[in-house]
Amino acid sequence: MLNEHPETYKAYMERTGMFLPKKIERQMTPSSISGKIALFVLIATFTMGSVFFLRFYTIKHLPLWTSPTIVALALIPDDTQKMEHRMNDLLSMPEIKTRLKDNEKYLVYCMPIDYIMQGLIADTGVEWRLYRRHFTVSRFLDWVFHPFSHLAGGHHAGPHHASTDINGGVVRRLIFLNISDSTISTPYDFFSINARRIPQFMADVDVHNLKLIDLEDLPQDTGWGKLPAPTF
Repeated sequence: MLNEHPETYKAYMERTGMFLPKKIERQMTPSSISGKIALFVLIATFTMGSVFFLRFYTIKHLPLWTSPTIVALALIPDDTQKMEHRMNDLLSMPEIKTRLKDNEKYLVYCMPIDYIMQGLIADTGVEWRLYRRHFTVSRFLDWVFHPFSHLAGGHHAGPHHASTDINGGVVRRLIFLNISDSTISTPYDFFSINARRIPQFMADVDVHNLKLIDLEDLPQDTGWGKLPAPTF
């Protein structure tokens, strides 16, 4: 901007603050270079520290089902009780049990089969690669103002899949990720920043009737390809 409009933009910079009104910035910002550097370091440290603290706090309050080698997270609060009663039975289903290797650690996400953000966890199909889809402004605004409504219904996801089968059983999608990190000592370590979470397979299961609806191997990438997806 200074190259294109050297006179006018320089005057604009002198009378306009970078983040706050100029008068406020002059009172808050040190005049020396060293003071400005110190202020920048302080703001950056506070911002990053707050981010890591909020992530740590969130993970410590996740409703987890745990076993020595498997940790499961329900995305819907109502499913927490279902996991407590059914998770052992689900893991004992032959189709699932044969895919779980001894002494390997797994993180399992339990969700409605039409959960819109499942592409962040694993590449479960082209319909969940949201970056390749075109959404209207009204739909984006709906997600902003009603960020959790899709968890219960899934009607914002586009293609809709039924959440119950013909027998009235509740169908949930279980996404299994292999965890490769030798430093894991607690269930919360499954969500560690250093842990590598590799998608393995997904199973659509009627939780009440213990009926397998669908089973599919997954690629190791997420719906965003090789881009790291910070999910927990």
